[in-house]
Amino acid sequence: MKLLRWVVSPVVVLAIIGFIVWWHVPFSFAGAKLDSWALSAVARAQSQSGHPLSPEECALKYHYHGTDYEKEIPKRIEVSSKDLGDGIWRVRIHDPTAEDDSIFESVARIYLQKTPEGHWQPLKAEYVHKARGRFGWTTKPGT
Repeated sequence: MKLLRWVVSPVVVLAIIGFIVWWHVPFSFAGAKLDSWALSAVARAQSQSGHPLSPEECALKYHYHGTDYEKEIPKRIEVSSKDLGDGIWRVRIHDPTAEDDSIFESVARIYLQKTPEGHWQPLKAEYVHKARGRFGWTTKPGT
């Protein structure tokens, strides 16, 4: 009995930890087609502004172009960035409480590269979310 408890207890603990990690950490992202209107708006905003945009500012302008959050980003939005080398940055945009009918939480990743003019240009976009009718992180639409 003692041996069984010694074996089962760690397995149960590892299963619980695995579930918690799986629920909170997205492991795969789907690629999103770059929006030409948003790319144009970002390029225009950078050429018209008096100061160069940071990778985070550029990614937010791109991601929220044409949405309710275009003018003002809610305080709940968490933004982080990472220099991947070779002049490419990845900006992570996390909305922990997405106000959408079918999406509860979302993460977008925007990859950017600096142009010769010193402006940031989105190269690639990815997303994952928690959606109604789905369990955990998914790239499939909610039901």
